[in-house]
Amino acid sequence: MCLLFESIEAVTGTLMMTSLITYSAQLGTTSTLASIQGLFAGIYFGLGELLKMLIFTSITKYLSMKYCLNKVVERAALLAASLSELTDNG
Repeated sequence: MCLLFESIEAVTGTLMMTSLITYSAQLGTTSTLASIQGLFAGIYFGLGELLKMLIFTSITKYLSMKYCLNKVVERAALLAASLSELTDNG
């Protein structure tokens, strides 16, 4: 599930940077282009990543309280370790 969201983020991040550069070129002149791009990139990476982190942290805390996520992760790690031992050909 996480891999799905990471691939979507890769596409949307690229589209955001493309639209940022295109919109900056329409707004400013050649002398102010770098400043406008820096301002937009700062807003996107600063504010956007902060909001993403806050939302992700809230969702993670909710899921860990509701479904005892620590036990799920612990069991998945034990399963992965045991499967790697079973499939080890060395």
